[in-house]
Amino acid sequence: MNGKERIITALGVQQPDRVPLYIHGINEAPIIGIGKHITDGLPEPKQFYDMNDSEKMKLLDTLFLIHEVFGVDGFTSFEIGHDTVIDDKDAKDDWGVIYRRNPYGLPVPIGTLSGIPVILLIFMLRNRIAGIFFCLTLPETGLREM
Repeated sequence: MNGKERIITALGVQQPDRVPLYIHGINEAPIIGIGKHITDGLPEPKQFYDMNDSEKMKLLDTLFLIHEVFGVDGFTSFEIGHDTVIDDKDAKDDWGVIYRRNPYGLPVPIGTLSGIPVILLIFMLRNRIAGIFFCLTLPETGLREM
């Protein structure tokens, strides 16, 4: 089985040839740290947005090499390179959400959409998707969520 077949089989509550290996989150420092054991020419650990194009390509090549060498079947990825830089700390995505760049991993949403804090919108959406209903009044907007 390949990785996709293995994951789909497991999600279908059937038995794959082995347990799928899935990596949920990996950022620059672990990629470089693990990658140094299997390739050379890696940059010093730093944030993706601080790398030049050559360093970015080497990092991505190393990420795929790690998956190949260790037989990783799937991983969580995020879109890179499609944000608008606001300043040295913040960026904005195509949806207008402002993110604070984080030296420890993925950027964190800090901006607002229609006056509602982004982190609250994310909480509301996740809980609605999970089927948990709640009631919340947002004083600054007068909105009530059920």
